Amino acid sequence: MNLKSLLRYEVRERYEEGYDVDINLFNRKINDALSREDLMKIYDELCRLSFRKNYPYIEPDNLDEIFSLAYRYFDTEKEVCEKVFRDKILGGFLGRCAGCMLGKPVEGWGRKEIIYRLIKIGEYPLENYFPEKFFTENELETRVGLTRNTIKCVERDDDIDYTLLNLYIFNKYGSNFRTEDVGKEWLLNLPYYKTYTAERIAYRNLVNGLSPPDTAIYLNPFREWIGAQIRADTWGYICPGNPRLASEYAFRDAVLSHTKNGIYGEMMVSAMISTAFIENDVEKIVLSGLSYIPKTSRLGNAI
Repeated sequence: MNLKSLLRYEVRERYEEGYDVDINLFNRKINDALSREDLMKIYDELCRLSFRKNYPYIEPDNLDEIFSLAYRYFDTEKEVCEKVFRDKILGGFLGRCAGCMLGKPVEGWGRKEIIYRLIKIGEYPLENYFPEKFFTENELETRVGLTRNTIKCVERDDDIDYTLLNLYIFNKYGSNFRTEDVGKEWLLNLPYYKTYTAERIAYRNLVNGLSPPDTAIYLNPFREWIGAQIRADTWGYICPGNPRLASEYAFRDAVLSHTKNGIYGEMMVSAMISTAFIENDVEKIVLSGLSYIPKTSRLGNAI
């Protein structure tokens, strides 16, 4: 993605974060820029903006501040028997893999297009993986092993990569792992072109010598996207019945590439997974996740 495109995303992100930004004005400036120097001046201007008056949200990136502003619906720690632990781990990970394989061939597609095609081939509602006839011949060329009766294994996917990589990181560094350790292992074990949006920007920033939290901020307009949230699973798995600890581990991971609600997403999901070991009521599980993110945040208010 070129710098102009990144800055257009940055303008939108600044607005979402509550900054006093004139979207149309900045987009015109970006379109008119003739050089990288011109574009970086625009970026510097964006970085100096103040918040809009009466912006209602308070969204810290500091763990203690996050916890101090959190909801208090659910805050507990409970032991989990080995049988339940093994069963929930197996179900959770297999569910993750099955979901990836089901959604991977239509990733990025709209609901209307998917339903239209399924009706056209007599497969709506879908009760299995997508059949080959759902796709055109050209589309099938990039979906080898992803359709019904052709699946032989779970294909790699970034939604699974981080679950395995984070388990490796925890085994290597233990409970005192640092955000810097996560960054190091990304560089050693994660191919650059197998990362996307915020993770790719953070990766680039690591290579260029930046350290967290700057890796999450510098020229990273995707810092509140869903990338950190898809990395949450491992922290919930290894903290069964202890959602607060799971959310703390998730925080250490998230701040490498994300800020504000991007961090909160991973913290919330890890807490929910941890709670699912000791609670089967979905509403209570969601309330547990909310108990570890700021009630003053956009994410908290949206949920």
